[in-house]
Amino acid sequence: MIKSKVIVCAIVVTFNRKKLLKNCLDSLINQSYPLTAIYILDNASNDKTEQLLFDSKYIDVLPPTRLSVAWETKKKMIINGSEIVIHYVRMHKNTGGAGGFYEGVKRAYKKGYEWIWLMDDDVEPDNQCLEKLLENSETKKVLVPLRCKFGEILCTNELPAIKYDLKSIFKVGTKCRTPISSKYRYLDELPLTMEVEDMAFEGPIIHRKVIEKVGFPMKEFFIYGDDTEYSFRIRKMGEKIYLVKEAKIYRKIDAQPTHKISWKDYYIFRNYLWLYRNYGEGFGVRTIRPLYFFVRRIFGRIVRLDIKGIKYYLYSFLDSINLSKNRFKP
Repeated sequence: MIKSKVIVCAIVVTFNRKKLLKNCLDSLINQSYPLTAIYILDNASNDKTEQLLFDSKYIDVLPPTRLSVAWETKKKMIINGSEIVIHYVRMHKNTGGAGGFYEGVKRAYKKGYEWIWLMDDDVEPDNQCLEKLLENSETKKVLVPLRCKFGEILCTNELPAIKYDLKSIFKVGTKCRTPISSKYRYLDELPLTMEVEDMAFEGPIIHRKVIEKVGFPMKEFFIYGDDTEYSFRIRKMGEKIYLVKEAKIYRKIDAQPTHKISWKDYYIFRNYLWLYRNYGEGFGVRTIRPLYFFVRRIFGRIVRLDIKGIKYYLYSFLDSINLSKNRFKP
């Protein structure tokens, strides 16, 4: 039960996925607990996202065709008797998911919204997702929903991490969001709320007091790893992250594994090397592990005579020192 009126602003970051964005927004405005506002961060989409939003009555004016800085408009909508303010921010260039979340959190925080709800454009919250999250908001300040696929609940190795592997130097196969603990093997074994160590930006809701303490997400990541870094920072500052079993959010697109290297691999490798350098425990993890991963990856590309792959991994290793460069983009 939610004891008092809670002010919540959702942030949705989008790029060239207008149909998914529309479905996400429709699910947001129809939550059983009404939102106060929605920020739509459009990373300079070129698929006429802005026209779809205009035609769907989410915005009343189209942005200029040429922008040198971010452009914002807002509109008030009355949904089921409640007012929702729609903020549409059209970025002047593609800043990646990380840049979008940085900009969205910064703007929503400065507007004074109490709770900030983060998500990509390819998810849809269940109708009661926000309500179930807020039922735990009296005592908890960072809450994440259970991520699901349409038609089935994701297996537990897709849950936010129960335990990290940042101590082992050479343990290669463990991903940050894969629980090492086998304590919970089935969904019905999970408690209604449980502490986790990591979260994806696929539905976490964060109180502004936490943001005041830890700051905004890092825009330098461009894509991949920004949510993991934010989880580290939240916990480093003494806050806890809780999974709410009954709050469900549906992911509509799954990344399909591929052996063909692309510009995305540059960011994945660069950003996670940066995480090891900055959050790994001990000299071995901070220095030896990144070097080991680099040699392992680059050797595989040399064997394949993959010039593009060699270039991506070489630059990602060099740029992981300070994230000052974003060399490759879509």
